[in-house]
Amino acid sequence: MKTHLEQEVKLQVPRRFDLQLLEQGLDGYTASPVQARTLTTVYYDTDDLRLIRWGCSLRHRKGEGWTLKLPAGGGPGGALRRFEHVFPEEGSKPPAEALELVTAFVRGKPVVPVVKLRTLRKSVRLHGAAGEEIAEVVDDDVRVLQDGHVADRFREVEVELVDGAPESVLAELTEWLQNAGAGGFDETPKAVRALGPAAKAPTELHLEAVTPDSDAATLVRNALMSSVEQLLRHDALLRLHADPEIVHKARVATRRLRSDLRSLMPLLDEEWARSLRSRIQWLADELGSVRDADVLLARLRRDASQLPATDGQA
Repeated sequence: MKTHLEQEVKLQVPRRFDLQLLEQGLDGYTASPVQARTLTTVYYDTDDLRLIRWGCSLRHRKGEGWTLKLPAGGGPGGALRRFEHVFPEEGSKPPAEALELVTAFVRGKPVVPVVKLRTLRKSVRLHGAAGEEIAEVVDDDVRVLQDGHVADRFREVEVELVDGAPESVLAELTEWLQNAGAGGFDETPKAVRALGPAAKAPTELHLEAVTPDSDAATLVRNALMSSVEQLLRHDALLRLHADPEIVHKARVATRRLRSDLRSLMPLLDEEWARSLRSRIQWLADELGSVRDADVLLARLRRDASQLPATDGQA
């Protein structure tokens, strides 16, 4: 599995827009000739679209294998940031490693094909003054296929940074493209556009607005769901061992959840609440062991960095 942080901007596209404008020159950049290819992509999800509603996507693209995208928070200037995990295998079933990473979102529900897209992609790669690749700009003409027929069609332009390129490039290229005829920002992923309103529905943990007239049940649900949501969102990163700080955040969520269950016990089924607190304690203990090891390792590295060079190498 290969992983990287995808940072891109999606723009609406009027019919008159032509990607070949980039070949005419862009101050500070050199553009490669426009390349065209056709992509056939099948997105997989549960029947109630849990992955997409949580901001994730799992796809198989012919010739490229499997790709899982997990949300990484919003970027500057309308940028979409996602952790992209690429699995090169070409099997007909989603890789077990990918399914493990979405355990918290699907929670046992089977993952099946939900939509098929055929995309005519025109792409231009941009290089900096030293010849280094900076970004890729693509113009996607997307067809949504149902039973072998085109059920819908849309078009979008994406600007994606190459790993290591400065984020400021996104804003610069976006401004240039919009001046050249591209439209406004559209953060909607392709699968969401293709699947329609069902893909835009809230998650199972949708928090209700609290008003002076809200009843106790609403307040209790919101309190518990806010911590559960944090645990679900952190689960994949915990499994990847991606960031020690994620362990700390997950521990905070477990402590908050156990505290809320204790405080709200008079409003809950006591047997259920006590049983859940006990199981959460097990999770908190496991996270605590990992967190303690992370803290110890960080201290050792800090202390080692202060040693004389000869001792530090040892």
